[in-house]
Amino acid sequence: MNAETRALRASYRDGLRYLMMAGHEETEGKDMEVFAVWYGGPSYSTSDIHKDRERFPSIRAAERAFLERYESNGQYACPTFYINREPGNLLFPAVTEESEMEIYATATADEPWFRLTFGPRGGIRREYH
Repeated sequence: MNAETRALRASYRDGLRYLMMAGHEETEGKDMEVFAVWYGGPSYSTSDIHKDRERFPSIRAAERAFLERYESNGQYACPTFYINREPGNLLFPAVTEESEMEIYATATADEPWFRLTFGPRGGIRREYH
């Protein structure tokens, strides 16, 4: 990852922290609980969409978790919010830029609403189906 990409990610992360600390959420994600299935890239097996589904209080919270798992590089534990097994804090080593998180509108939906991926300049991109 080059210096420009790192700077863009840091700026994006700082902006998300500001929103979180100020208590602001984007309109689309405000009070809108979403569910997600995360995949860490080629070092990880494909997730089970029912067993590994997590609950987030908003789209922004899911985006923060997606970015944090990549940036932690296994150096510190990140919270998980599984709905069909015990939530906790886990290490996520070897997460790559090919990681993605599928976002579901409900806990029982079979098809994702959209997918979070990393864009070519280091930001988080939403890919709608």
